[in-house]
Amino acid sequence: MILSGDLPSHPTFPRQPHHRLTARRARFVPDHGWQAAALLAVAIISAPFPASGCDNGAACGIGINGFFMPLITSSMVAGRSPVAAAGPPVTMPDSILPAEPVVIRPPPRPAAADKTASSVPAHRIELAQWLVPGSIAEGGEATLTVHVDDVSIRPTAGGATPDRPDAGLSPLRQVQGASGDWLARHVVVLPHFLSWPLGTWQQPVAMQMACGSCRKDGGVAHFSGTATFEMTLDRFTEGWIEDIDLSSADSLRASGAISFWDEQPSRHLAVDHEAVMTLDIGGVKGELGGSLATWSGQDRRIAGMFVATQIGDSAGFGGIAGQFRGEPCAPVCGVEN
Repeated sequence: MILSGDLPSHPTFPRQPHHRLTARRARFVPDHGWQAAALLAVAIISAPFPASGCDNGAACGIGINGFFMPLITSSMVAGRSPVAAAGPPVTMPDSILPAEPVVIRPPPRPAAADKTASSVPAHRIELAQWLVPGSIAEGGEATLTVHVDDVSIRPTAGGATPDRPDAGLSPLRQVQGASGDWLARHVVVLPHFLSWPLGTWQQPVAMQMACGSCRKDGGVAHFSGTATFEMTLDRFTEGWIEDIDLSSADSLRASGAISFWDEQPSRHLAVDHEAVMTLDIGGVKGELGGSLATWSGQDRRIAGMFVATQIGDSAGFGGIAGQFRGEPCAPVCGVEN
C-alpha cells in the first residue's frame, strides 16, 4: 500500500520570472496534446496510489515514469508531424478571346524636322530705273525708285536664299511702244544676318551705263567697262566710285566718278538721293546730280544702281542710268580695317 505521505504533496517546479515566461510563450506555442498528458501525470503523482507492490515513493515514481513517458513522447512527436499536403492547385478559367484578332500598332513616329521649314527675317529690295531718251530740253530724264519690305524667307536645303543676291543685275530694256523709254527692274532678297561690315570696303566693279542723248544722232548710247568702288561704314556711309572707264559700240569713251552719302544706312542697303557725278563723254564734261543705291550680296560682292541728270543740261547728256556689280579679285577684296 502506498501512502500519500511517502510522495510529495505536489510536484516542485523551478520558478522563473514572469517576463521570461512571456518571452518563452512568444517564441514557442506548445502542442495541447502533450500538455494534457503532462497534467494527467502530475495529477496521478499527486493522488494516493493503490497497492502496486512498490515499497516507497521513489520506486513508485520510477514505475509511473515508465508508463507515461512513452505516451508523452509519442504525443510530442505526433504534434510535430508535417502539415498535410495542400490540395490540387487552383487554376484560372480559360480566357475568352475575341472573335477578331487584336492588332496592336506602335504609336506613330513624329515627323522628321524639316531643316528648311524655319523662316528667317529678310529685306526684299525692289529697284526700278526709268530712262526717257533725249536731252533735258526734249523731256529726257532718268529716275530711280527703291522700295524695301520686311519679309520672312525659308532657306533652301543648302542654306542659300531663294533669290540669290549674287545674281546678275537686270540690264536696261526698251519698253515696247512709241515712247522708246528704257526700263530696268531688279529684286533682291537679303536675310538680316547679311549686314555691312564696319570699316572700309573696296572692290573693282563691272559697270554698264546708258546716256539718253549721247549718240551722234541724239539717241541713247550704251557703255560698258570697269570702275573702282570704295565705301567707309561707321555710324554713317560714305562712298565713291572712281576710275570709271567705259566705252560704247560707237567708239565713244566715258570717264568720271560718283560720290554718295547715307546718314542712316540699313543692314545691307545704302541709298543717297543727292549723289554727285562728274562725267566726261567724248571730251564733253559735265557735273550731274542724282540717286544711287548699293547693297552687298551673300557672296560679299557689291552691287548697285544709279541715275543722274545735269541741271540745265549744258553738256547735252540727257539722263544717265547705270548699274555696277563687284568682280572677283585676287587677293580676295573686301574690308580694310
